[in-house]
This record gives sequence, structure tokens and C-alpha cells, in this order.
Amino acid sequence: MGSIVKVDEKVDYGSNLNGFMREIVEADHALLNVDESYIELANNLSDSGVGIETKWIKSASARKLRTWLSVLFVENPKCLLPEWLLKCESKGFNFNFS
Repeated sequence: MGSIVKVDEKVDYGSNLNGFMREIVEADHALLNVDESYIELANNLSDSGVGIETKWIKSASARKLRTWLSVLFVENPKCLLPEWLLKCESKGFNFNFS
């Protein structure tokens, strides 16, 4: 039994993010890469790609098991989270290497 991995950096800039996000929210698990830039976009730019992604993931996580979403902290030495994710009990993995 294998796994299929979807990475949003493979989505062409300007393409329809909604199709990709539909696939993600139906996945068994999601892994969110959170750097300091992601936090800024998620918290303050709701019309950006990250802002749209945030809406999809936030909505899906509300109806999924707590174990559905995990977080990778990269270039985020304080392991900060976007505001909406503070209430979730997502498992986090620190990938801040110096």
C-alpha cells in the first residue's frame, strides 16, 4: 500500500487553486509547511493564494479528526502558527535547522 503526495508548489502560479485544494481536503492527512511568511499571508492577506488555502484547510480541519493536519515549522524558529491554527491541536514538527 502506498501514498500519493500532493505538493502545492507543483501548482502553476495563476492556475485554479480550488481544484488542488479540493483534493487536499479529501486526503487522509495533510501536512502544512509553516514559515514566517506563511503566517503573515494567512493572517493578513485573505485574497492571496495562502489566504485561499487557509480558508479551505480551516474549513476541512473543523470536520476532520485532530490527526488529519500536521505542521512542519521551517524558517520559523519560534514555531509560530497562523491565528486560526492556534486553537487546533495539530501535531508540529520542528525543521528549523541552523
